[in-house]
Amino acid sequence: MMKEFLSNDSLSEVNSILKKIAILTFTIEGIGALLIYFSLGGQLYPVNPDYLFSSIFHSVSAFCNAGFALYSDNLISQTATTGYVFPSTVMGLIVCGGLGFHVLSNIIGLRPRV
Repeated sequence: MMKEFLSNDSLSEVNSILKKIAILTFTIEGIGALLIYFSLGGQLYPVNPDYLFSSIFHSVSAFCNAGFALYSDNLISQTATTGYVFPSTVMGLIVCGGLGFHVLSNIIGLRPRV
């Protein structure tokens, strides 16, 4: 079924594409989670587990276009709107998640011609 969905000839190619999808997804969500974590005021040491959970949750939620938030007033809370990094990161994650793997891989594969 995955072979037909991804229109590849062999099962090994399907496995390769699934690995690339997972790596790209976790990389984008990880970068987003780091940006959100530091925008909330998190530090490298000591790690704040509340900020860490919140940043991972909002990164995955934004990338999947789920629209969930942990704050009672969604993402309009004072914590999330004190700077530009948090809303900009959420906005970027929504766009990247909406574009999908094929478009993002084509964008990554573009190279400037010299």
